Amino acid sequence: TIKYPTLQGAIDAVKDGETITLLADCAEAVHINKTNVAFTIDGQISEPEKIDFSGVIGINIGQNVTIRNIDFKGATANHDFIKNEGSPTGKNYNTTLLVENCSFTGNSEYNVVAVRTIHPTHTQIINCTADGLHSLLQNTGGQEVTVDNVVVINGKEGGLALGGVRAADVKN
Repeated sequence: TIKYPTLQGAIDAVKDGETITLLADCAEAVHINKTNVAFTIDGQISEPEKIDFSGVIGINIGQNVTIRNIDFKGATANHDFIKNEGSPTGKNYNTTLLVENCSFTGNSEYNVVAVRTIHPTHTQIINCTADGLHSLLQNTGGQEVTVDNVVVINGKEGGLALGGVRAADVKN
């Protein structure tokens, strides 16, 4: 096991199929730009304890990322916890994002979004909770969205915004 002093350092070094296991709470703003590399960021310390994350995870186009077992907290300004900028041309770019077993806690006076994606191929939000956010998911122009077993409370604008999504499966 290699230990990196920053999450960004671990992301820059990760190889296809690997898992980055967070060892301490994190407030870092990171950017994922790993072409043809599928990997996982996992915040599970022990059941049920998870890492607290108060930063931002930016995801570039063409990524395949799983983010799981993290408690996203501490939003005190208008920002998104997980954000995929997508394509300025409006084309889908094979971005696949799975967010599972995460919680997102914010202050409803701010416009904090848990997951914002623009033109992804597939976005999945599974077994997650959102409390005090603008919304859990804002997905624009995606090809496929799966939302399963989520709980949204105290939302400013509701739970899900699926503008221009080609196919959506929302259940439980």
